[in-house]
This record gives sequence, C-alpha cells and structure tokens, in this order.
Amino acid sequence: MSAYMWDLFKNNKNYQARKVRNEAERRKKRAEKMGIPKLISDLYHHNIMYYPSWISHSREYVPAIVEKAVKQNDSYKEEKVEIILNNKIYLFGYKEVTMADDYGELELYINNNKVFAVSEDVYEDQYTTKHYPISVNAFVEGDWINDFQELDKQIKILEIKREKEKFENTEEISKLKKDFGL
Repeated sequence: MSAYMWDLFKNNKNYQARKVRNEAERRKKRAEKMGIPKLISDLYHHNIMYYPSWISHSREYVPAIVEKAVKQNDSYKEEKVEIILNNKIYLFGYKEVTMADDYGELELYINNNKVFAVSEDVYEDQYTTKHYPISVNAFVEGDWINDFQELDKQIKILEIKREKEKFENTEEISKLKKDFGL
C-alpha cells in the first residue's frame, strides 16, 4: 500500500472509530486487571458515602488522610459526595438508573473531569444492599488510584485497631472475669 493510500486509510472515520474503541477496551481491561472497579465501588458504598456524617459524629471511623467530606446532593435516586483526600478534591456521583432499583452507576470526578465510572448490579434484601461492579464505563489512569489504594489500606488499619481495642476492652474483660469466676 502506498504512503498516500495509507494516509487515506488512517484518516478514514471507520479506522479512527476502530482505533478509539480498541483503546477504550484496552483501558477498560487494564482497570479491571488492576481491581479498580471493586476497589472504588467497595470504598464508596461501605465508607465514603457515610463520611459526611461520620466526620462530625464518629471521626475514629474516618482515616486522617480524609480531611473533609460533604454530601452535595442526596435525593431518592441520586447522591453526590465530595471528599478531600490527600489535599485533593474528589467528587463521587451515584445514581440508580432503573425503576427496579437493581442497577446503578458510580462516577468519580477530579476538577469536573470524569476519571472513572462503573455500572453496578444492586442486590437488596431486608438487611443489606450490595453493589457489584459489572462494567467499566470510564477510566483515565492517574495518581488518584494511589490515593484510593492508600485510603483502602488506612481503612483496614483502623478496622484492625478497633477490633483489637474491642477485644482488649478492660471493662468487658473485668466483667467476664467476675461473671465466670476467673
């Protein structure tokens, strides 16, 4: 193929569309391989969405690297939570996108730029609601990933600390000694 024909082919809309689709698919697979969908979904639904309340009432449940958390929007089907993590502002948006409430989409923004989005299956029973990532809809790799991996580590450290304190609770141990003649 001549250089002229190759240039025509490269400038063809079909070629450009295929190139974009292939790169998007590659990035989607990279995000999945890195575990980003589960990481962000779990962090949001188990911790971050509660941080605005926890920061003012139960700060010991929020790692120190989270400086601030504000709920910007909280309606029946949509919520937005902004956090300041490691001196950076992150905005999470979550919305249920079906009437049956069995499907949702979680998005993460930095400076009004979407860096991650994932579609989720939502399962509810009388006790819990669980979110399972099913499809990466946006992924722009960057330093933000390290921030959320560090947040996950800090959460686990706090959980271990709370479990240890609960286990070693001297008041409870004293009561058990008395009640069981130990």
